Amino acid sequence: MKYKFEMFALNIFKGMTLLMPWKMRYVFSDILAKISYFVLKSRREITYKNLKIAFPDYSEEEIIKIAKACYINMTRNFVETFFMPQLLSKGNAEITNEEIMKEAYLEKKGVLLVSLHEGNWEIGAYFGYQGYKMYHIVKRQKNPLFDTYINETRSAMGVKFIYKGDSPKKIISAIKKGAIISMLSDQYVDDTDVTFFGQNTQAPSGVAVLALKYDVPIVFGYCLRDKNNRHQLILQERIYPVVKPNIKESVQATTQLYITKMEEVIRQYPEQWLWQHNRFKER
Repeated sequence: MKYKFEMFALNIFKGMTLLMPWKMRYVFSDILAKISYFVLKSRREITYKNLKIAFPDYSEEEIIKIAKACYINMTRNFVETFFMPQLLSKGNAEITNEEIMKEAYLEKKGVLLVSLHEGNWEIGAYFGYQGYKMYHIVKRQKNPLFDTYINETRSAMGVKFIYKGDSPKKIISAIKKGAIISMLSDQYVDDTDVTFFGQNTQAPSGVAVLALKYDVPIVFGYCLRDKNNRHQLILQERIYPVVKPNIKESVQATTQLYITKMEEVIRQYPEQWLWQHNRFKER
C-alpha cells in the first residue's frame, strides 16, 4: 500500500508538472527543493557533514549555500525525469568531445563510461538516444513501482539497464556486443581503498576490474547544468588502466585514478554533486 501511495503522489506531481510551461516547471521544482531541504533533516545533516569534511576551510555560510544549491539541483534532476526524452529532443543537452567516445566505440571492444552524480547524470543517456548500444548499471530501488518507472524512463531514451549485483555475465555479454557500459562510481562501496578529499575511504572498482581483465576502453565524463537549465555532457578524456606488479595493486591504482578526476570536477562544481549520500562513513 505504501508503494502504491508513493506512486500515486508521484503521478500527481508529474501530471501537474507537465501541465506547466517549461520555465514554470523549474519554479515548481525549486519550491519542492526548499521543502525537502527543511523537512529531510537527516539528509541535510549528512550533506553538512560531507561538505565540512571536503571543505574544512569553508565558512558555515559557504557550506549552507552549497547545501541549498545541491538540493535545488537534485530536485530539478528528479522533476526532469517527468520529461527527459522531451528534454533531449528539444536540444537542451549537448555533448563536448564526442570524438573520444566514437574512437573508443569503433574499436568494438565495448566502452566503460565512468562518471559521477554530477549535474543531471541521467543525461548520460544521450548516447542511447543517439543510437549507440548502451547499458546503465543501476541500483534497484526500494519501491518496485518507482524502480519500474525510472527504468522505463531510461528505456525511452534507448538505454538498457543491468542491476548492480546481477550476474557479471550480463555485463560481459554487453561488452562483447560492443556496447557502452555506463557506471556511476563515486559513491561509497566497501570495496577498494582510495583517498577522496583527503580522506581514506572506499570506492567501487568495477570499472578498473573490467578494463584490466577484458581490455575495455575507459572514458571519463560528467554532466553539468547551466543557469538556463541546459545540460552539457562533457567527455573529458580516455583513461588508461594503471598496470602494477599484481592485479590488486592495478585495480586500486586505476580506481584511484578516476576517483581523483571526479574529485577535481566536484571541487570545481560542488553545488551540482550529490552530497546527500553518506560518502565518508567508516569501513
